Amino acid sequence: LVDLPAQEKTEPMSRGNPSSHGWSLFFPDDDFSDDFPYLPKIAMLKAYFRVRAADLLKDDHETSCSVHVDYQDLSQYFSEGPGAFPIGIDIREQPSVVLRCIALAYYQVMFELQTASYVDGFTPIAADKVNLPYVNIRLANFDPTTPLKHLKANFIGKFVSLRGTVVRVGNVKPFVTEMVFNCGKCQQPQVHRLHDGKYSTPARCQTGCRSKTFVPDRSSPLTKTIDFQ
Repeated sequence: LVDLPAQEKTEPMSRGNPSSHGWSLFFPDDDFSDDFPYLPKIAMLKAYFRVRAADLLKDDHETSCSVHVDYQDLSQYFSEGPGAFPIGIDIREQPSVVLRCIALAYYQVMFELQTASYVDGFTPIAADKVNLPYVNIRLANFDPTTPLKHLKANFIGKFVSLRGTVVRVGNVKPFVTEMVFNCGKCQQPQVHRLHDGKYSTPARCQTGCRSKTFVPDRSSPLTKTIDFQ
C-alpha cells in the first residue's frame, strides 16, 4: 500500500476530555468512553512518544501519514518500570485495536507538541489551527519471524512478521480507504473510513437523525482510493 496524502482526513480540535482528541479518526464506529479497556495503555504509549518528542518533530507530516515505530525499542520500553507489560502479545493478538491505539497516542502527542510551538518565535499556535492527519503505524523489526510453511488459519486476525522474496506481482488496483455515504433520511453526506478496504456503512448519521440507512456515493470527490498491488 502507498501512503495517504497528509491532508486527506483531519479532525477538528476536541474541547472535551483530552484523551478523546482524535478518537473519531481512529475509532469512527465507537463512541469515546472512560471505560475503554485500553485507555491506561494509551496513556503509557503517550509517555513513550513524549520521551521521543525530538524525533517526532523531525517527521514530515506534510507529505506522509505513515509513522515508522521500532518494535524492539517499543518492546524494551514497556518491559521496564512499574507499569511494564508485554505489548508484543497485545500487538500479536489484537492488532486491529492496538495499532490504532498506538496511532491515537502518537496523534495526541503530536497535537501537544504542535500547540506548544510558535508561529514566529513569539506567537503560540492556536489549538483550533492544528489539523493533524490520520496516521498509519508501520512497525519495524517485529519478531519472531513466522516461516511461510507455518502460516495457517489460526493466524487469521493476528499480526505476524514474514520474510520472503516477491517473485510475481499483480496489476495495480484501486483500494478504497474512505467512502462518502448519503443518509437515507436527511440526505446529509458523511465520510466513512473502510478498514482494510472492507465495505461497511456508518453506524449512525452525524446529524443525529437516527437513520441507519445509507447510500454510497462512489463518484464523490471525497471518496478516496489508493493504489493496491
